[in-house]
Amino acid sequence: MCEMPASLTLGLSPCPNDTFIFHALLHGLVAAPCRFSPHMADVEELNGLALRGELPITKVSAGVLPRIMDGYVILSAGGALGWGCGPLVVAREPLSPEQCRTARVAIPGRMTTAARLLDMTGRFAGPREEMLFSDVMDAVSQGRV
Repeated sequence: MCEMPASLTLGLSPCPNDTFIFHALLHGLVAAPCRFSPHMADVEELNGLALRGELPITKVSAGVLPRIMDGYVILSAGGALGWGCGPLVVAREPLSPEQCRTARVAIPGRMTTAARLLDMTGRFAGPREEMLFSDVMDAVSQGRV
């Protein structure tokens, strides 16, 4: 029989989905085989840590999954991707399809689900600007992207 360590590091972002999903686990409010200590980081940093196998349990972007499945398994809880929820494309003002095609677009990292889905649409060929997820809305409201 394999013994569990006393504590495992859990990678999560400050995204409200993550903090809600893992609150009870991190605070010992539900039964678990061990304690968990949080490693809070931006999702793109978590993607990189997972690619290097540096965290035993972590949130990752869906676009990274094919590259890490040799070292990780997908848990049956914690996912926040589905119909009618993010990632979203937002703009400060209405844009025509041609304006969308050439617009500068903020992405929260090249490996994020948002960036991968944006690539898949084929509708946005303009320059991409990588930035922290938490900085995107300010950049949009200021007209930088």
